Amino acid sequence: MGNSSNMILDNCVASPDGTKVLFTSDVLGRYEIFYVVARLPEKPVYVDAVNAGQNVAISWAASKHYKETAGYNVYRSDVSGYRYEQVNESLVDVASFMDTSVDANGTYYYVVTAVDNSGLEGCYSAQAAVGPGVATDHRTVFAEAESGSRNNGFWKGFYGTCSDLYYVWMRLTQSENATAVIPVQIPRSGDYYIWARIKDGSCTIEGESFLTADTRWNWVRSASPVALPAGAADIDVNSTVYGTGIDAIYLTTDTSFTPVGKNSMDQIAPPQVTALAATPNGSDKTNLSWDASPAGDLHHYNLYIGTSSGFACTSETLVASPADNDYIDWGLPGGSTWYYKVTAVDRQGNESQPSPAAPR
Repeated sequence: MGNSSNMILDNCVASPDGTKVLFTSDVLGRYEIFYVVARLPEKPVYVDAVNAGQNVAISWAASKHYKETAGYNVYRSDVSGYRYEQVNESLVDVASFMDTSVDANGTYYYVVTAVDNSGLEGCYSAQAAVGPGVATDHRTVFAEAESGSRNNGFWKGFYGTCSDLYYVWMRLTQSENATAVIPVQIPRSGDYYIWARIKDGSCTIEGESFLTADTRWNWVRSASPVALPAGAADIDVNSTVYGTGIDAIYLTTDTSFTPVGKNSMDQIAPPQVTALAATPNGSDKTNLSWDASPAGDLHHYNLYIGTSSGFACTSETLVASPADNDYIDWGLPGGSTWYYKVTAVDRQGNESQPSPAAPR
């Protein structure tokens, strides 16, 4: 794209599913290669769950773009719409899974994610439900704000802390109206409260008002429920406030449900890490090891250090975030006793309770 002396980006190439973009750049003074995550793997579709004797059989179909897909993860909850836990021990390489760890008379809710060859995991699929409680349990439905149609007032934006990296934002002047329609599937008719993850402005969703002055993402609930019939529905979104950002919405009949984080679907942290040992290795190094976490959705560990056994695990005391259950810490000044703690963090960012402190 022109003379290399003034080139910023060149040779941009997307991966087969568009999840990554590779490019060369001299923006840092050298001609180097970079890649960025541009989108998450697409959700599996047509997810279904049926009783199969004492087990539950889950099936699905690959998304439209799946060339980079290495396999799938299957998640189960005993409530609709959140609190999912991974049930497969290893990546599922076919479009079906038999859940054998269930009660034959139980009610369960399943979602599936796609995982690409680099380990990048996509968002949760639409939910499939099975069991006697499906007809009477509370139901909760999740949808991305950018998933439907919108006028020129709402633009699609990229934001790393959004549930699937994207959101919509209002770009018109105060006198104009931005509109969007979010398609959802309502499992059964009822009165649904609406939760919206928004920032820096206000909007109306199905006639209910949502407002926050915070520039950070916040979940805001409608003052009143909205009556919705079963089946396919279009959720109307409007805003007249420039800069308003909308990430995602929940529709729920469960008045006790309060979303947290990006999408709240996994609110269960890994179990506490055990058997942390800190062994001196010379004057300024420490060999650290601990028992591997049994969490199926483990992403990494956080290792912390402090000067007393009761120190707080914060960003100020964070040493490292290793993927494995060992680490060598170095550069410690001598003459003092140091204490370590370690936590386990899952792919949704849920962090376990710290391990007991280990002195060095």
